[in-house]
Amino acid sequence: MAKYSNLVKEILDGIGGKTNIAEVTHCMTRLRFVLKDEQKANDEKIKQIDGILQLVKAQGQYMIVIGSHVDKVYDELCEQTGVCASAEAAETKSDEKTLTRFMRFISGIIFPATYVMCACAIINGINILLKYVGILTPEDGIYILLNGMGNAVLYLLPVFYGYTTAKQVKIDPFIGIGIGAALCNPNISGIPLDIFGFEITATYTSTVLPVILIVLLASPIAKFLNRKVPDILRGFGVPFLTFIIVIPLGFCLIGPVVNAFGTLVGDALNGLIAINKVLAGFLIAGLWNVSVVLGIQGVISLPSIANVIGGIPDYFGAMRSGVCFAMAATALAVFIKTKNMKMKNVSLPAFVSAMFGVTEPALYGVAVPNLKVFIGTLVSSGLGGAVAGLFGAMAYSVGSGGVFQVVGYINPADPSGSTIAIMANYIVSFVSAFIITWFLFKDQEKSSTSLQQLENVKKHTKDKDILVESPMEGEIITLHDVDDPAFASGALGKGIAVIPSRGRVIAPFDGTVSALFNTHHAIGLTSVDGVEMLIHIGLETVKLEGKYFTPHVKQGDTVKKGDLLIEFDIAKIKEEGYSLETPIVISNTDAFDDVMTEKSTNIHMYENLFVVMNGSRG
Repeated sequence: MAKYSNLVKEILDGIGGKTNIAEVTHCMTRLRFVLKDEQKANDEKIKQIDGILQLVKAQGQYMIVIGSHVDKVYDELCEQTGVCASAEAAETKSDEKTLTRFMRFISGIIFPATYVMCACAIINGINILLKYVGILTPEDGIYILLNGMGNAVLYLLPVFYGYTTAKQVKIDPFIGIGIGAALCNPNISGIPLDIFGFEITATYTSTVLPVILIVLLASPIAKFLNRKVPDILRGFGVPFLTFIIVIPLGFCLIGPVVNAFGTLVGDALNGLIAINKVLAGFLIAGLWNVSVVLGIQGVISLPSIANVIGGIPDYFGAMRSGVCFAMAATALAVFIKTKNMKMKNVSLPAFVSAMFGVTEPALYGVAVPNLKVFIGTLVSSGLGGAVAGLFGAMAYSVGSGGVFQVVGYINPADPSGSTIAIMANYIVSFVSAFIITWFLFKDQEKSSTSLQQLENVKKHTKDKDILVESPMEGEIITLHDVDDPAFASGALGKGIAVIPSRGRVIAPFDGTVSALFNTHHAIGLTSVDGVEMLIHIGLETVKLEGKYFTPHVKQGDTVKKGDLLIEFDIAKIKEEGYSLETPIVISNTDAFDDVMTEKSTNIHMYENLFVVMNGSRG
């Protein structure tokens, strides 16, 4: 939020400092302060701040109109003051399911790093291929360089996920980076350390869960310190004190617990092999992705690796070797089925990298964000592992993963039988994963319109005036007559207002839901040709906290013209004493030549409401 840091400092200075804030929230366009002493605020100073569109004082609130990026300014305000209502509390007012919020939280941590993870995985795959065909050897400088490039992101996963977790919990992302970097430091990671008489050995490289847990621990501490540390010391004082508290705790507690748990699981699974190979294969392969997420895969694999290195054929490695093919099939099924271009861009390279044995892009970019698909990968991997156990597949050497790993599972004494055993594992893993994913995966977008289609339409509409239909029906009033200075002044864009006769809002064009406030009283839309529309149902209706509003879309959805967006109860809102004047504005008016209103009295859905003048833009 660094770009808004100075803006927030100027706002705080203008309102009399953070100590003058009794309460602050935000809606779609404005910061809403309740000040302890409004006389301490300098109205003229606030109005002169670059980035402030309007100042509105009404109903005991001191409202600073920012525009559509108000949420980012609010986050920065929270970071600097610590007096904001938490984002978590706001979310609980929504009717969104807890599981959905959890999966969104996890996706927000995992997904951002997926593209670079895919890129590195493909580099790794190319390097493995060049080695396999004899062009490179492990001693070649190019091989070593490509290997370092290919493994960089996977090795430093705690750094990436430290950053994204910190952003999710709204603390300084560099605190997350610092925690992740400390966990990966080769001077302490995997090195026995004598701490207060206890020997601690913990390895965190290539792990996910430990850094997430440590950053979650750091979050309340950093927020508390941010409120208590004096301004002059806050810049370095907050990260210093946070690091000195949470990193030793996390390093000394989480690592040993994870290692002990991994050893326990590994011993149990290896013991089960001697009792029932089919069940053992199902559990070993089926739980493998869980072990990767928990960061215990290395620990539970140690006995197996030691056996193979010592020349003892081992069942464990063969049983879990089909997981990469299950993940590849999952990514392929999603790539074929999804119409979401962002997901296509992730799933295709994830498929390629999984075929070469690097499954993290498919796991974190495709499976983890979708709980049903993730569970499907566990089942399909387990089925392949069960087949490996049934046929008695074993590992005879330590090799690379993916398509080239099969040679490590061929028994020199029985090449045909051992090849059939391991190939049966791979085929069952791949086919079952593809089928399961095909039936379980569903695009999160509401419409089948792809992002690429939206971009194509935008190109064709360049330099043409754009007709925008009405999203509502009712009586039109001019924006100037709206009883809200921010909208009436045009500060939020040109447009009109409607006093609705029907409690429905529909999509006036093909596009995306760019913003949907959690009280569902306001929605932002972006058309395929770049028109940004803000629809604010009623005035001050944010205070209803979502009552009488029923959303039919969520932020990020792709919509087609005529799709139902929101329903609202006109009678109930009136009973609560709120005005139903509904401003409809083109919030990026400055991007076009002009915005003209087509109607001046009553309007019905699908009638032309605006002409966005775009003819002279070149």
